[in-house]
Amino acid sequence: MKQPRVIWKKLPTAWGYADHSKNTIWLDPRQDCAALLNSAIHERLHLLSPYLEEEEVTRIASETAVFLTRLGFKRVIDD
Repeated sequence: MKQPRVIWKKLPTAWGYADHSKNTIWLDPRQDCAALLNSAIHERLHLLSPYLEEEEVTRIASETAVFLTRLGFKRVIDD
């Protein structure tokens, strides 16, 4: 699958949103690093596995974000 387009935007009702038909993910940049990692994984899962129930997507994203955080992955913003 082609990598999705990512749009950074302040969202009114969620931290992230995925549109399968456009292969696009919207992420709210106001999140802290841990929440952003979780949201990015969560929305990517929606695109990769649209058949998964929301509860399963939430569980997998959360567990993966914790695992990657423990390995030292974090967001670095270049100035």
